[in-house]
Amino acid sequence: MEKTLWILEVLEAVSLGVFVIGSYLYVKHLFNIRKKRSLSSFEQVMYILIVAAFVIIAARMLVEIFFV
Repeated sequence: MEKTLWILEVLEAVSLGVFVIGSYLYVKHLFNIRKKRSLSSFEQVMYILIVAAFVIIAARMLVEIFFV
């Protein structure tokens, strides 16, 4: 049972890492597009949602480190 929970925790950490790296690359891409032209409404929404997700993830990590 404990081994299964450990595997699930590792998978969660890996998926979070993949999400963060992929999102960072997409935000960087959107930032470069924004320099060339204005973003479409969909691109603006994606940009805002990803940046908000980064802030939430950072806040969650800080809470886990300092308060748990």
